[in-house]
Amino acid sequence: MQGVKLADQIKTKLEELANQKPKIGLVAVLLAVSGGRDSMALLYLMLEVGIPFSVAHLDHGIREDSSLDADFVCETCLKLEVQLFSERVNILEIAVKRGWSLEEAARKIRYEFLTRIAKETNSSAILTAHHLEDNAETVLMQLLRGTARATGIPLRRGLILRPLLEISKFELEQYLLERGLTWREDSSNTDPTYTRNWIRLEVMPKLLERFPKTAESLARYGTLARDEDAFLEEMTAKIPTWANLALEPKVLQRRQIRRQLENAGLNAAFAHLEEIRSKLENPVVTRVSLPKDHVGVVQNGKLEVLKVANSDVRTDLVTRVNLVFTPTEPRNLDFSRFPNAIQRTRAAGDKIQLSGGTRKLSDVLIDKKIPRETRDSISVVAQGSQVLYVGLEPPILDVRIGVTRDIEIDAMKHALGLAQEAFEAGEVPVGAVILYRGEVVGVGRNRSFALSDMTRHAELEVIRNASQKLETPYLTECTLVVTLEPCLMCLGAILEARVKRVVFGANSSKNGAMGGVMDATRAAWSHRIEVRTGVLEKQSSALVSRFFTQTRASKKV
Repeated sequence: MQGVKLADQIKTKLEELANQKPKIGLVAVLLAVSGGRDSMALLYLMLEVGIPFSVAHLDHGIREDSSLDADFVCETCLKLEVQLFSERVNILEIAVKRGWSLEEAARKIRYEFLTRIAKETNSSAILTAHHLEDNAETVLMQLLRGTARATGIPLRRGLILRPLLEISKFELEQYLLERGLTWREDSSNTDPTYTRNWIRLEVMPKLLERFPKTAESLARYGTLARDEDAFLEEMTAKIPTWANLALEPKVLQRRQIRRQLENAGLNAAFAHLEEIRSKLENPVVTRVSLPKDHVGVVQNGKLEVLKVANSDVRTDLVTRVNLVFTPTEPRNLDFSRFPNAIQRTRAAGDKIQLSGGTRKLSDVLIDKKIPRETRDSISVVAQGSQVLYVGLEPPILDVRIGVTRDIEIDAMKHALGLAQEAFEAGEVPVGAVILYRGEVVGVGRNRSFALSDMTRHAELEVIRNASQKLETPYLTECTLVVTLEPCLMCLGAILEARVKRVVFGANSSKNGAMGGVMDATRAAWSHRIEVRTGVLEKQSSALVSRFFTQTRASKKV
């Protein structure tokens, strides 16, 4: 009865795992069989489950008697008429060659072998025999190492399925003993030199004496932690590049910082996470030293991770990993008057001719508050030492190429004029304009009080205005520039109108739907928008503050 119960339980679990996205068709699977108790139980149970399978056995060559395990698995498969793939490797030699620990090498080479055999046999999944106690030991090891993600062994990772993970080793052993089935004991499992063996042989028995349900409790903790981890990772992935990390919950701050460090090839040590996190609210550029010649540049809720090479090498000084100061490339600019101009990074002696005269490029970058670690990664176009173009946003141009203008700032100035009109009319001072191919095609300001209609916000006004002018309900090539962060109602209209880009000045801590109160743009809407924030923020914020100060003084609210 125990065997039937376990076989049914495993079949149900396999079907459940196979139905997770992306789904796996369990036409044929590959079993990882070492010859030990757990994998032999899996082998015999799979015969009862009825799903076609092959067996893979890897002899690590660590023990002198490891070949006997291979012989045992081979004899069993011959008797059961099961297809077997068996190989022998020298794990110790591989570990030394690749700089891995013995445990790390054994794990990596084993999964490389299993993946390769699965492809050769067209197996839709790889089954391993990890059980309840294995999972509990893994959770405990992760906690003791100080990891922030003690999630244990996953039931599924890609094509790897672990159908025994909720079954105890006692149940598996009883299943084999009741049927008179044998297995091989790995003598290395009694060596406490290995951390897992020490946990299994010395730590767990003491915990079980005091807490008999230790294994179940640890495994359950791992399951809960894994579910929470998946949810938090999903939330972290939705943080847009323009978001101010200082406004995010601490748990998401840490995860986003960890992501950026890991993307740079760095181990996310807790001390580094906390040092960076503690500086997120700093309005001035601060630097955090990181391992492997990296530095974290933090300012106003933004983090940039840079690798700084030797100071005597001018080119490629900085490897850009996560961009805060977004570089641009020269587009639609005419350099024909400078036939010897080339695109490069900055060099000693570089200068640029601006409307106020010729200046050193280094001084210009200092004035722009560009962190010194990023200056050598910025693209420039120059003829000799005469710089014609600097790849910032917006770009800096030699006066002979053109006068640098940020049309979005110009549009914000226009919107501020409309907001001033609203202020003078007794409305909440918000103004908006819509740009189409650089030209203003719509204007709007708040008119809610005058029209006794709270839907007459500046954003809705400007969308109506632009749609009428362009004779289309969809503004897919337009940029909406507004002085105050849109509310949820206005964001809905922006999404419905398919506005391509939104630029706003001040955040709205009471009604903002793009980070002020919440960031509704993170939901899976059918339309995604580009966002730029903080444009003429002080002017926009000051106007709103002045309005509410005067309104309160006059006791109208």
